[in-house]
Amino acid sequence: MLHKRSCVREQLIYDLRVFDQDTEELAGYLIDISERGAMIVSETPISPNRVFHLTLEAPKEVENCPSMDLDAVSVWQNSQTHPIFFDTGFRFASVSEQNKHRINQLIEQFKL
Repeated sequence: MLHKRSCVREQLIYDLRVFDQDTEELAGYLIDISERGAMIVSETPISPNRVFHLTLEAPKEVENCPSMDLDAVSVWQNSQTHPIFFDTGFRFASVSEQNKHRINQLIEQFKL
């Protein structure tokens, strides 16, 4: 199924870790991000249409904040890019103004 993205996501120079707050386990690594969503790569598949409470570890340069919490819904999953890894697209459920600022700061400072 093809999903049209209304906001371009940017790749960053860092492989930022993303954790599932509910399990406290590593969910994967950030591939790209926008104010509206992100893609992460993981070692295990993530089913679409699941709600997640994610914690994104931010570089220390982002407002001296070590992490940001984001609620997101998994939209799609694909394993064609990497045979042993899974790409998953997430749509953020809601993003605070503070987190929007942090995301934009990440993009401005660290995009490829």
